[in-house]
Amino acid sequence: MDPRCFIDHLNSISALAQSNQHAVQRPRRQLNDMQEIMIHGLNLNQQLLMNQSSFSTSVRRMKTHLLCNRPETASPSPSSNVAPITFSSNGISNSMSVSDVFVSFFYEDHCAGFKLDKKSDAWKEDMDAPERKQFKHLFAKIKRAVRVALMHADEFPLIPDDSSKCKEVLRRTATAAEERIRSSLGFEDEKISICTLVNLPNIKDVEKTLKLPSNTPDDCAKFSKSN
Repeated sequence: MDPRCFIDHLNSISALAQSNQHAVQRPRRQLNDMQEIMIHGLNLNQQLLMNQSSFSTSVRRMKTHLLCNRPETASPSPSSNVAPITFSSNGISNSMSVSDVFVSFFYEDHCAGFKLDKKSDAWKEDMDAPERKQFKHLFAKIKRAVRVALMHADEFPLIPDDSSKCKEVLRRTATAAEERIRSSLGFEDEKISICTLVNLPNIKDVEKTLKLPSNTPDDCAKFSKSN
C-alpha cells in the first residue's frame, strides 16, 4: 500500500481537528463577550440606582434641615482617614479591582466608617429602609472580597509608623493576594473585580477551606466573620 495514503489521511484528520478547534473557540469567545456586556450592564444599573438614591437622600436632608430646623445633636468624630461608608463608597463600584478595594478598605477604615454611619442622624432619620439595605449590601460585598483577599495573603498588613508609606504597604499586600487569587481560582488574565469574586459559584467552599493570616487582630477577625 502506498505510504502517501497514510499521509493524506493524517492531513485530513489534522485539518478536521483544527476546524473543530476553531468552531469551539468561536462560541466560547462570544459567550465571554456576552458575559462582560451583562456584567457591565449590571454595574451601570447599580451605579445609576446609587446615584438616584444619593440624590433623593440629599434632597430629603435639605428639606429636613432647612425647613424643619431640627436641633443639632452631637455626632461621633471620626479619625482623619475615616469616612462614612455612604460617602466613601461613592468611589467604589462592582467593577473595581479587588486590590483597589483592599487598599481603600483599610486606608479609609471602612469598618469604622460603617459604624459611624449607623450612629449618625442621617442613617437613622434621613435614609429610608431600602437605602440602608442598599449600603449594607454594598458593604457586605466589599467586606467579603477583602476577607477572601486576606485569606490569600501571607500576613495581615501591618501599618507602618510612617503614615506616608501606609498605602504602599497595603498595595504590596493587595497585589500579592490578587495574584494568588488569580492563580488558585483560575482567573488567568481576567480582571478580578469584587463582583466576579464574590459571585463565584464556589466562593463559600473557598471561605470554608482557607483561613485568615495568623497575625490578624482578634477584633478584625471577629468583624470579618460577622454578617
